[in-house]
Amino acid sequence: MDRFIARENIRHFRDRLETETDPDARSLLHSLLIQEVDKLGRDSEALQEIDNLIAHVKGHLNRQQTLLVSTVRDGHDTAQVLALLNSYTQALFTFENQRKKILIKLQESGL
Repeated sequence: MDRFIARENIRHFRDRLETETDPDARSLLHSLLIQEVDKLGRDSEALQEIDNLIAHVKGHLNRQQTLLVSTVRDGHDTAQVLALLNSYTQALFTFENQRKKILIKLQESGL
């Protein structure tokens, strides 16, 4: 049951990140996401969940980079686009570090 709740919380926080623009709130949501992934433990399920988060963030990064190019080209203010791009970059770094921790634990346990 705890794993089910953790997976549902992960989905909820990931969905909240889709619309949240406040940097402090985004940072909190990233932290909460990692806490929920930690609740899954350090097994193949946790690895799959973090891989899904990484893929999700990479998709957002690519879209933000494309948006930044068009925003600059069109002469619009880039502050919001850059803030989200920075947030996605930080999230990717955090999730990739979490992935490394999971892989180390899996290697130590021989899985």
